[in-house]
Amino acid sequence: MKYRNQPTRCAEGVMHQSRLECDWCNRLHAMQRGGAICDLEAHPQPVYRLEVNGTHVCKYIADFRWLENGQEHVADAKGFKTQVYELKKRLMLACHGIEIEELR
Repeated sequence: MKYRNQPTRCAEGVMHQSRLECDWCNRLHAMQRGGAICDLEAHPQPVYRLEVNGTHVCKYIADFRWLENGQEHVADAKGFKTQVYELKKRLMLACHGIEIEELR
């Protein structure tokens, strides 16, 4: 159990690492059913390669990705921010021009 999170299964039947992530998964799926967002990716989670000057540094696995009004959103359910997460967040912006949204 990472950072005292409680693994929880969402309405889609997928096990999430925390209740926060599970709650957001349920909300986002409800928003998609209601037509507010589309192309939700949550299972499997979207993966981004983070490369600098052609060298693979690491990968970032987002909790969620979706389109809203034609704009791509990449989000992570965050209760606690690690130094590794902060570095990957900056690399996502530098490598892909994507600012990660933190869901609380």
